[in-house]
Amino acid sequence: MKKSQCLQSKGFSSGGIKLPIRQLLFIAVFFTITAPLKLFAQDAVNDNLSVLQVSAGALNPLFNPAKTVYAVKVNTLTTNITVTPVTAISGETVVINGTTVASGSPTAPIALAVGDNSITATVTARDGVTQKTYSITVTRAASSNNNLAELQLAGVTKSMAFSASVTNYAASVGNAVTSVTINARAQDANASVTVNGTYPISGITFDAVSLAVGVNQINIVVTAQNGTTKTYTVLVTRAQSSDATLSDLSLSGMTLQRRFNPGVNTYATSVRNTITSTTVTLQINSPDATATVNGSPLTSGTPSTPINLNVGVNTISIAVTAQNGALNTYTVTVTRAPSTNDNLAGLRVNAGTLAPVFDHTIASYADTVTLATPNIAVKPFTASNVAIVTVNGATVASGSWSAPIALAPGSNTITIEVKAESGDIKDYILTVIKQNPTDGNLSDLQITESTISPAFNTDTLNYTTTVSSDTQYAHVAGFTVDPNAEVVINGENLSSGTFFPLYLSDGANLTTIVVKGSDGGRRTYRLIIIKPGDPDFTVSSIQLSSGALSPAFDPSVTYYTASVDSTVSSITVTATNNGTVGTMYVNNAVTASGVPSYSIPLHFGTNYVGVTIVNNIPIAKTYLMAIYRPGGSGFGLLNSAYQPLIVAQQPDKPLLTDAEVAVHPAISPNGDGINDFLIIDGIDKYPDNNLSIMTTSGEPVFEAKGYNNSSKAFDGHSSKNGALQRAGTYFYTLSYTVNGITKRKTGYIILKY
Repeated sequence: MKKSQCLQSKGFSSGGIKLPIRQLLFIAVFFTITAPLKLFAQDAVNDNLSVLQVSAGALNPLFNPAKTVYAVKVNTLTTNITVTPVTAISGETVVINGTTVASGSPTAPIALAVGDNSITATVTARDGVTQKTYSITVTRAASSNNNLAELQLAGVTKSMAFSASVTNYAASVGNAVTSVTINARAQDANASVTVNGTYPISGITFDAVSLAVGVNQINIVVTAQNGTTKTYTVLVTRAQSSDATLSDLSLSGMTLQRRFNPGVNTYATSVRNTITSTTVTLQINSPDATATVNGSPLTSGTPSTPINLNVGVNTISIAVTAQNGALNTYTVTVTRAPSTNDNLAGLRVNAGTLAPVFDHTIASYADTVTLATPNIAVKPFTASNVAIVTVNGATVASGSWSAPIALAPGSNTITIEVKAESGDIKDYILTVIKQNPTDGNLSDLQITESTISPAFNTDTLNYTTTVSSDTQYAHVAGFTVDPNAEVVINGENLSSGTFFPLYLSDGANLTTIVVKGSDGGRRTYRLIIIKPGDPDFTVSSIQLSSGALSPAFDPSVTYYTASVDSTVSSITVTATNNGTVGTMYVNNAVTASGVPSYSIPLHFGTNYVGVTIVNNIPIAKTYLMAIYRPGGSGFGLLNSAYQPLIVAQQPDKPLLTDAEVAVHPAISPNGDGINDFLIIDGIDKYPDNNLSIMTTSGEPVFEAKGYNNSSKAFDGHSSKNGALQRAGTYFYTLSYTVNGITKRKTGYIILKY
C-alpha cells in the first residue's frame, strides 16, 4: 500500500478530499512550530496566583485564581497573620502590603487590630505590565473577656480570696466604717469596669462607696470588648452603732457637782428648797441612739417636761439606747434642801385688833379686848405650806382658828411657834390685854354746848347730842376713871378732863373718844353731834330707762317694784338728789345727781337695784327697787348679794357682786371677829392688784399692791403712818388684771368701831 493511501486510509482527509502527502507534511510542520510560540506569548501576561494561603482562619470563598476578593475571620487572640502566595508560573512577582514576597514563601507577620484589617497581594506578570490584585479582609473578633484580674476592698477583708470565676463575696465592717474604697482591675485591658455604675477615678481605684448600717450591695460590672458583661457582687454589712453615750447633760436651775463626762454615769447636785422642779437637756452622741428621762422619751437638745423635786433625794434616770440595743444609764441625784421658812404670812385674832399691823419680820404684837371678852382665838397663816404651827403648844392648821384661849384680866401671853421643815423655829408673841374694871374707862363725858343722850354711864359707849345751827365748834372732854389713863379724841392725845374743840359740819358729826389705860387697857366711846343744816338725804325723783316704778315715786317711800320686757337685758337709773349733803350711789357705784347710772345687767327673775345717799359718817338712806324680768327661773344675781344700807345695820356683804371680785363695804375692827378688816372676795385670784383708800376729801390713807385679805389688809390703820383712822365713809379705787386686761372698781366703804 502506498503512503498516501495509508494516510487516506487513516482518514487524513479534508472534507472528504484526499490531500496529498506533501500538504499533510506542511500542516504538521506548521503546528509544530506555531503552537509553542502561542503558549509563550500567553505566559508573558499571566498575573494569576495558583495558591493563596493564610496562617490563621480560612479564605472565604475558597481560593480561585480568577477571584480576587476574600475574607478571613480570626479570633481575638490572633494578633497577627502571615500570607503565602504561589504564582501560576515562574517569573511573576508578588507584593503583599507593599512588601515583595517570594512565591511559596510566607510574609512576615502582619499585625491585626480588632475589627477589619485589609491585606492586598499584587501580582505582576512577566511582562512587567500586567497586574492583578487580590484583596483579603481579615476580621479580628473583639475580646469577650469580662473577667476581673483583681478585686480589693481597701482595709476590709472579704469572706474568701478573690477568684475570677467567683462572682459573690461578703465582708463585715464595724459601725465606725462609713465608706469603703474599691480597687478592681479587668483581665483584658480592653474591658471596662464600673462600681455601682461609676468609673474609676484613677487607674483601678474607685470613689468611696458610702455604707449604711446593715447590708450594702456593691456591684462591680466588667464589660468585655465585645460588650458582654459579668457582675461581681460584694455584700458589705456595716454593724449597728453601739454608742449609747451622751455628749452633754444639763439640768435647769442647778449645776452638777462634776463636769459632765460621757464615760461617767453618776452625778449629784444639791439645790435650795425654793427650787421645786427642773428640766433635763441632753445631747445624744450618736444620731442613731435614743434616750428617755425617767421613762419618758426625750429628743436630743430639747428640754424635758418639768420634773417635780421633793424635799430630800430625787433620782433622775437617763437611759440611752444604742442602735444595736445596747443600754447605758446615767443617774443624777438631786437633793432638795428642806424649807427653812419659819415665817408667818399672816396672823388674825377674833377679838380686838393686832398692833402693829402684821409683818412677818415683827415677832411681838399686842391686842386689847374688853372685859366682857372671855376668850380669844388666833388664826395663823404659815408662809410655807410644809411648816408646822402651834399656838400655846397646840398644833393648828395654817389658815384655821385655834381653840379658844381663856383670857384673864390684864396681860395674857400667847406664843405662836412656827417650825420650818428644816427644824428651824421662830416664835411670835401675842400679848392680849383684857381690860380691868377701872382701866380704860371714862367716869364722865361732857360737851360744853349741849347735853349728851343718854345720860353718861361708864359702860355705855354710844351717845348723841344736838347743837344749834350756828355752832361752829363743839368742845368735848373725857374724864377717866384711871387718873393715869390717856384720852384720844378724834386722834388727838389729851389728858383726862381736857376739852377739845371740834369743828362741826352741817348734819351728823362723829366723835370718837379712845381711853388708853395705864396698864394697856383700851375702850372706845362714840358721840354723834348733830348740827342742823341740810339734813335732807332724800331724792326728788328716780327714773328707769325701761319700766315704771310702782307705786309712783315719793321721796318718803323707800321700796318700789317694776317690770320690764323679757328682751330688756340691762337698765340705767337716773336719780336726783334733794339736798347738797352726801354722796349718791347706784348699786355701790358713785353716780352724779340727775345723770344716768352705769348700765346695770338684768337677769331673768327679780333684780334688786339700790339708790343710796351717804353722809361723811355712816348715816345713809336707801331706796330699793325690785325689778322683774320675765323668763328663766329663780332670782337675779343681785337678789342674794344686795342688802339695804341703813344706819342701824351696816352690810357685811358687798352691795354688788360680779363674777370676779366683790368689795365688802363695811369694816368694824373692834375685836369681835366680824369684819375686823376689809374683805375683798375673789381678790386672791388676781394677785396683780392695787388698792387705794382715801377720805371723802381725797386724802390717801391706805395703799397696797397685791392686797390679799391677810398679810396685806386694811384694818383701819393708815399704811402711811400707822395711825388709826377716824370712823366714817372712805372711798376706794381697786384695779386688777384679768387675762392681761386691767379692770377697775370704785366705791365706798364705811369704817366704824
